[in-house]
Amino acid sequence: MSRKVKCPICKKSFVKLNMHYAKSNCGLQSQNNDEDSDKNYIDSSQEISQTRVKSEDIFDLTCIYTNAQSLNNKFDEFKARVNIMKPHIIGISETHGKRDSLFSLEDYNYKLYNKDRRHGSNGGGGVLIYIHESISSCPIADSEEISNHRFTEHVWCLINLKNNEKCLIGCIYRRPSHTEANNELLLDLLYKANNYKVQDILIMGDFNWCYYSMRSTNIF
Repeated sequence: MSRKVKCPICKKSFVKLNMHYAKSNCGLQSQNNDEDSDKNYIDSSQEISQTRVKSEDIFDLTCIYTNAQSLNNKFDEFKARVNIMKPHIIGISETHGKRDSLFSLEDYNYKLYNKDRRHGSNGGGGVLIYIHESISSCPIADSEEISNHRFTEHVWCLINLKNNEKCLIGCIYRRPSHTEANNELLLDLLYKANNYKVQDILIMGDFNWCYYSMRSTNIF
């Protein structure tokens, strides 16, 4: 059975068939013939969410994100999954990394950008980004406002796309116990990211929007 749904990227309609998306009138690559149809499907049943972005100007990018709730005891399984899936970009929140932690994926050709929680006694939190070495990437300078922003847990990097375009990549974790002041800091951080001088932005994370009210415009 098929039904029409909206593309989460271009907001146009397409048809969902047997757990796959057969695109129609979409800004992404459309389905032209039966022989190429498998290339134009996005499988929505995978255990870890994947987003494939197609464009005439950039190569296919695969991005995965998860809240690990401590990567320390899951790192071997995580490496096995990465070796199978081979994504270009990985974002993880709640790594529970410490100063002596090293979640390196150099053997799998990934560059690591991370920020561990260095205050408090619970050793929680922590965010990181992996970028595959097939993509040119670099950290955001510490002198830049988005990098040293007062919001607690966030990490950023830049990747180079084709035609000299750049994409800002970020991973953010907002604790459920955040105060109103920290919520304001988060909104300010997102505002600054949105105004960063790049062509594209990708922000991953766990924002714990548990206080959203359907009866008001207050998202906290």
